[in-house]
Amino acid sequence: MNYSVKLYNWSTHSQYINSLIKEFHIYGHGIELGMTHEEHLARVTDWMQNHSVLAVYSGDVVVGVVGVCPELQADPHFPGMSLHTSFTVVLPGYPGAALYLYKRLRDVARLNGADWLCTTKRTAAHTYTKRGHNLWARSKSS
Repeated sequence: MNYSVKLYNWSTHSQYINSLIKEFHIYGHGIELGMTHEEHLARVTDWMQNHSVLAVYSGDVVVGVVGVCPELQADPHFPGMSLHTSFTVVLPGYPGAALYLYKRLRDVARLNGADWLCTTKRTAAHTYTKRGHNLWARSKSS
C-alpha cells in the first residue's frame, strides 16, 4: 500500500485535529480500562490542546494519527533535546502504516532540531514504556 502523511499544527488546524481525536479516541486504552466514551474523548481532547498531529493516509483515508508535543523538551533521561509524542493510533488492516508514520515522525523531529524522539507504548493493561530513539546515532558515527 502507498501511504502519505501530513502534519497539522494546532494554531491553524485545531478544528480538524479535534475531528481526528473524535474519530480515533475510541481506540484508546482508557475505554478498555473503564472510562466512558464521553470521559475518554474529553480527556484526550484536553490532553491534545496545542499539540500538532501527524496523520498517515492510505489514499484519501486517514488510517493513523500521532500527537506531537508543541515544543522540544530537555528530557532528564536523554542528552540534548527531545520531541515527545502523545496520543497515537494506527488502524489495523493497513500493513506498514505504523512504520511509515514512525519514519515520517523521525523526519519531523529532525527538522525541528530534536536529538531524540520519545514515544510511549502500552506493554500491559496498566503499563506504558517510554522509549528514546536517538535521531542522529547513525549519521554522527559515520
